[in-house]
Amino acid sequence: GMPRSASTFVWQLTYDLINYNHKQHKLKQLLQPQQRPNFIYDVGQELPSIMDTIPDHEYYLIKTHGDYHPSFNNYEKNGQLKIICTIRDPYDLCVSWMDVHQKEQGMSERRVGFEEADSLDKVTQVVLRDINIAEKWLSSSHSLIFRYSDILEDHSQLIKSIVDHIGLEVYLYEKVYKFYQDKRNITEFNVGVQGRGEAFKKQLSKPIRQRFDEFIETYLNK
Repeated sequence: GMPRSASTFVWQLTYDLINYNHKQHKLKQLLQPQQRPNFIYDVGQELPSIMDTIPDHEYYLIKTHGDYHPSFNNYEKNGQLKIICTIRDPYDLCVSWMDVHQKEQGMSERRVGFEEADSLDKVTQVVLRDINIAEKWLSSSHSLIFRYSDILEDHSQLIKSIVDHIGLEVYLYEKVYKFYQDKRNITEFNVGVQGRGEAFKKQLSKPIRQRFDEFIETYLNK
């Protein structure tokens, strides 16, 4: 998922659904140390070994903001790989990146990566990078795509879409669904406000606005 697009929320929801029957923490011990984290940036390098290690009847969930690798298409066609993408309005992403950078400045231990967004120019370059990466994932043959606006709405539909996409032979889990019905349990993952980036447009150059608008028209205005 694109950073700042509720990708952590969708990852957590999917993780909870899978772990209702499949305990992923047990699978981690089968993997090489660099493959055990659930966030792997260079997933193209690690995926073949993970695929060879995880038993066919099990699921291992990975979150990434890294590039789509052409080999993923073959895994998708074979049904071995299920891709879920989260995307968000680039203008809103700029505001969100700046917000999180500002919050990081007040923390004693700052997270790696968020120092990138310390100026308007750097913010737009970060979001342009995120768009380029996202488009590669969005062009995959069987990906499930969630717009940020989808994530803010009915979580029962999110759950059904994920269950159907992965192919879990289950009904909507009441336990999981009830948890996600209560917005107090979601914490920071979907509290962003849509449309804040509108006021930000006039500060951007015309080429950047054109690139952002192209992404919005192609993937968000469907």
